[in-house]
Amino acid sequence: MNTISLERLFSPRSIAIIGASHTPGKLGYDVLKNTVQYGYKGEVYPINPTASAIAGRVCYPSVKQVPGNIDVAVIAVPAVAVASVLTECGEKQIPFVIIISAGFKEIGEEGKQHEQELLRIAEKYHIRLVGPNCLGLINAHNQLNASFTAGMPKAGNIALISQSGAMNVAMLDWAKQSQLGFSKILSVGNKSDIDEVECLNYLATDTNTSVIMLYLESLEHGQAFMEAASRITPSKPIIVLKAGASQQAQRAIRSHTGSLTGSEEAINAGFKKCGVIRAATIEQFFDYGLTFSTQPLPRHDKIVIITNAGGPGIMAVDAAQYTKLDIFKLNTNLQQLLKTQLPAAAGTKNPIDVIGDASAERYEHALNVLLADKTIAGAIAILTPQTMTQVNLTAEKIVSAAKRYGKPVLASFMGGAAVQSGRDYLEEHQIPNYETPERAVLAMDQLIKQVQRKIKPFKFPKISSHNVITAQNHPQISTITAEQLLMKYKLPVLRSQLIKTVADCNTIKQFPVVIKIASRDVIHKAAAGAVLLNINNVTEAQRAFKQITQHVHKKFPKAEIEGMLVQKQIPLSRKAKEVIIGMKRDVAFGPVIMFGLGGGMVELLHDVTFGIAPLSKLEAEHMINAIHTAPLLVHNDKAAIVQALLAVSKLALDYPNISELDINPLMVHPTGKGAHVIDVRILPK
Repeated sequence: MNTISLERLFSPRSIAIIGASHTPGKLGYDVLKNTVQYGYKGEVYPINPTASAIAGRVCYPSVKQVPGNIDVAVIAVPAVAVASVLTECGEKQIPFVIIISAGFKEIGEEGKQHEQELLRIAEKYHIRLVGPNCLGLINAHNQLNASFTAGMPKAGNIALISQSGAMNVAMLDWAKQSQLGFSKILSVGNKSDIDEVECLNYLATDTNTSVIMLYLESLEHGQAFMEAASRITPSKPIIVLKAGASQQAQRAIRSHTGSLTGSEEAINAGFKKCGVIRAATIEQFFDYGLTFSTQPLPRHDKIVIITNAGGPGIMAVDAAQYTKLDIFKLNTNLQQLLKTQLPAAAGTKNPIDVIGDASAERYEHALNVLLADKTIAGAIAILTPQTMTQVNLTAEKIVSAAKRYGKPVLASFMGGAAVQSGRDYLEEHQIPNYETPERAVLAMDQLIKQVQRKIKPFKFPKISSHNVITAQNHPQISTITAEQLLMKYKLPVLRSQLIKTVADCNTIKQFPVVIKIASRDVIHKAAAGAVLLNINNVTEAQRAFKQITQHVHKKFPKAEIEGMLVQKQIPLSRKAKEVIIGMKRDVAFGPVIMFGLGGGMVELLHDVTFGIAPLSKLEAEHMINAIHTAPLLVHNDKAAIVQALLAVSKLALDYPNISELDINPLMVHPTGKGAHVIDVRILPK
C-alpha cells in the first residue's frame, strides 16, 4: 500500500458517511449522528441513494456526486455491497476509507476472499483502509466522532488503538468515570491495511499524545512493531493488553478478527526488548493508563506509603516485594520531623501509619515532610473511612501536596459510598485512585520500571536467504552436519565420530566414550533411550551399537538409521552444570532464543527465559540471571553461556529456513573453564 500520513485520516477536512440512514439503531444513523453532533467543523456528506436529505444535510446517491473533495469515507453498508462502494471511493480519489461493515475474514474463508478483493481495489486506487469489521475513529481534539459509539471523551493525552470495538466503548465509559482525556481513538478491526505499527509511527510525533494504549488480538508484524516501539517507549509509554494466550482464546480470536496470534513467549520477549508494558488484565490496562496519563515519572525507586490503617499498609508492603519499588526505612531525621505533628502511637518507619483517628492535617504534614525530601521519589496515600476520617479534606490535601512537589502520588481510598466524594475529587484533579493498595503498588511499580528501562532505538538486520539448510525429507539435519554448522560460529562442539557398522567400532581411538543413535528420524535421542554412557572398550562399543539399533528399530520401525555417533566422554567436575539453549522461529518476531537448565531438568522445571534475536550481550546476561534456578550457576562459566547465546542468535539470523534448534545439553564447566556442546538438533522449515 502507498504511504500517506495518517494526519489526514485523524484530522479530515471532509467526511462522507456511506450508508447514512434516517432509522435510529442502524449503523449509518449512529455514525452520521455522532459525526455531526459534537462540533466537528469539517464538511459531512451523507450518502444514500434513496434519500435526498438526512439530519438536515443534503444526501447524495454516491460519493461520485459530491461536489467537493472527500478526505475520509466511512462505509456502513452490508458486506456484499462494500466492494462496489469502495470502487466508487477510488474513482472519487478518496485517500482514506473506514469500513465498519462486518462479514469478512472473521467469518471464514469466503469472507477472507471478499476482504482480499477489497485490498485489490484499494491497491488499484491508492486507498488506505481502516478495518473492515471496526468501530471507527475519534479525535477528541477536533470534536470528531466518526464511529458508532455514543459520547465524546474529554480531550487529553491518551491514544487508544484497538482491534476490538467493545474495548473502545469500555475505555470511553471508563474515561468518563475517571475524568480522563483522549487524543485519538482508532478501531482497526481486521487490520486489512492500516495496523498498530503504522499507528505507532504516526503517534510517535503526535503532540497531543503522551501515552499510547493498544488492545491487540494478533500481532503479525512483530519485528516492525518492535522497531517502532523501541523509538517511542523512551519518551512515550506504550501499554498493551494482548489477548489470546490460551488455545481456546486463539480460536475465539480467529472468529473475532480472522487473525492468528504469535507465540506467547515471543510476544513477552519482544515487548521486553522494546520497552512495551504488557498489562495482564483489563484492570491493569486501565490502571496503568490512568497512572501514566496523569503522573510525572519518579526520579528513582524509593517510595513511601502513608496510611490510617495498619492492615492495608502491610498489604501494600507485601505487594511491593514482588516489584521494583523500594519501601525503605526512613532515616532518623525524617522520623523525627514526622513525630513533631504525629501522635506517639503513629508509625514512622515506612509505611507511615498516621493511625485511625487521623485528620487531614496529619496526612498533609506527612506528605509535606516526605515529598520535600530528595531521597523520596513518590508516595502512595491509603485511606480507610473511620469515624473521624475527613475524606474530602484529606483528598484536597493530597492533591495540594502532589502539585506542590511535582512527584507521583497515587491514592487508595478504600470503601464504597463513604469515600466516593473523595475519590471524585482526586480523579477530577488528576490523582489516580485505586480500590485496593495492591493496585496502587503495581501502578507505581510501572512508573519506576519506565524510568529504569534503558531502551535504545534499534533496527533488525536484513536477513539474507542465501544460507539454506536441508534435511532431505527428514525432520532434522544430521547431527554431524549440525555440529559442523555450530563450529562455523565458534560454538564449543564436542565433535562426534560417525560409525556406520558394528565393525567400525574398531576405529574408535580413545575410551571412555558415549555412543548414541545417528538418525534424522529420532528427534530426542536420550528420551528415546538411544544414548549409552561409559563405554570403555571396543567390545562394549559393539554391544552398545547392537543394543541401540535394536531398541530404535522396535520403538521407531520406520526410522532410517545412519549408524552411531561416538563422542569422547569428558571427565566432569561436580560443579559442571547442563543447560539448554534453544531457538524457535516465530511467524511474527523471527528467531526466539530460549535458555534454561538442560538435560531432563528443562522438562521437569520448565524454568526457561526467552529473548528475541539479535541478542545483545546485556540481554544474554539477563536471560541467564532471570531463571529461578540461576543461583545454581553461580560457580559456572557464565561468560561461556553468553558467548553461546550470542552465537546461536547470529546463526538463527543467518539461516532463515531453520525453524528450530536445540543445544541440549551445553555442559558448562566451572568459571574460566568454558563449556561444551554435547548434543544438538536442527530442524529446517
